[in-house]
Amino acid sequence: MNIATTYWTKRYTMVAFLVLVLLVAFGNLNAQSGISSDVEVLPGQLILKISSSEQFGQLNRLRTPGQPSLFSVEQTLEAVQASLAPYGIKDMSQLMTRESLDELRIDRLQRTLPGELPTGLSDDLVRTYFISYDSDVDPFFLAGKIQNLPGVEYAEPHVLMELHYEPNDPLLGSSGQDYFQLQRFDKAWDITKSSRDIVIAIVDSGVDYNHPDLRENLWRNPDPGRARRLIPGVFNAVENDTIGWNFWASGPITNPTQNANPIGTAQSHGTHVAGIAAAVSDNGIGIASAGFNSTYMPVRAGGTEEAPRSIGFGYQGILYASLNGAHVINCSFGSDFNSQFGEDVVNFATELGSVIVGSAGNGNSEVPNYPASYENVLSVASVVTASRVKSSFSTYGYGVDVAATGSGILSTVFNNTYALNSGTSMSAPVVSGLAALVVHQNPDWSAERVLGQIRGTADDAVYVSNPTFMD
Repeated sequence: MNIATTYWTKRYTMVAFLVLVLLVAFGNLNAQSGISSDVEVLPGQLILKISSSEQFGQLNRLRTPGQPSLFSVEQTLEAVQASLAPYGIKDMSQLMTRESLDELRIDRLQRTLPGELPTGLSDDLVRTYFISYDSDVDPFFLAGKIQNLPGVEYAEPHVLMELHYEPNDPLLGSSGQDYFQLQRFDKAWDITKSSRDIVIAIVDSGVDYNHPDLRENLWRNPDPGRARRLIPGVFNAVENDTIGWNFWASGPITNPTQNANPIGTAQSHGTHVAGIAAAVSDNGIGIASAGFNSTYMPVRAGGTEEAPRSIGFGYQGILYASLNGAHVINCSFGSDFNSQFGEDVVNFATELGSVIVGSAGNGNSEVPNYPASYENVLSVASVVTASRVKSSFSTYGYGVDVAATGSGILSTVFNNTYALNSGTSMSAPVVSGLAALVVHQNPDWSAERVLGQIRGTADDAVYVSNPTFMD
């Protein structure tokens, strides 16, 4: 009784077909990316992380004996402000307070099951600051300017990411729901159909939760305002978030309109992704979903009328979802920019217990895409259901962990209808649904263990003769 998914390597002319055994299996390399010339960034914004207390201690041990301390948090922040003063620095706010981190640590400890080792929470986000400035100077230039100041661990721009889908599907007209048998979800559902207690966050372009095949599986927030209480500097606008949050409803990215209605409007991408992962199954209408009985948490991070394919608040969305208890977080978007802030957010969310699944990208290349290529993200590429070979658009290579069918997937869209879409955006929620089944079957497993089991219990079986795989 197996669920099948696939991966492939850089060096060999084969695609491997990963067979995930639900009862046994339920029992990546983070490649560095250079800065792409077409990376889109938010003007007038930087993200800064300062050194840890241990790193400051190492700096101060280098001073001349008898001299006062040369380096501290305060001195580093003052040096950053002085360096940016000519560029009209407006604000420099701490991402998370030490008090909020302590509260989350206590909460995590209280949720630790008997026999499970408590998961520590790093202080990376406590040492992170958001900076805004008035000048039109390139954020990459200013990040480089303050990067080398003593006590600065990194400085980088706030990068926009893009949805990973191919709107002109060559398989239009196929059934689009035949991938369940290929990947043996029907056998998996004999063991577990998950439950409404398992939450899959859809960090995307918003979800039409009024769709008849999505309505009943919509998440309800048991603690509205939790994100704002814990991290007010980032989530200061979040209130009455009873079903999720809309980080970018409209307006320019530099001054977005936010609200408590995470519905999709300009872009049906998030609605399609949500249907694949968590549409209501066994209800006599429409489609089934990989997550079957799992609920979904809609988190709109972009997809506006002005920028329908842009995701401006992907990492904030991941953080929001993890703070609100998402068991699985689906990220069908990305960029080739390796954000150190993004990796810190991913690691923190993993420590909180969220399994993060990311689409590998649609570049038909080995260029790593982020967040999918971070170590604590399950990177999912795409294969064609009928042939089980790599989809023509799909990213591949060492940074990819697994793959699922992502060509011609039928799922929910606007106006209470269904449509076929293709892309690694579609293959990722198939695996998010799988992860939800694993979590439900093994509630005492950590996020790291779920990731490891899905990655590690694989059997390579499918040969690909496509010459593009050859070195």
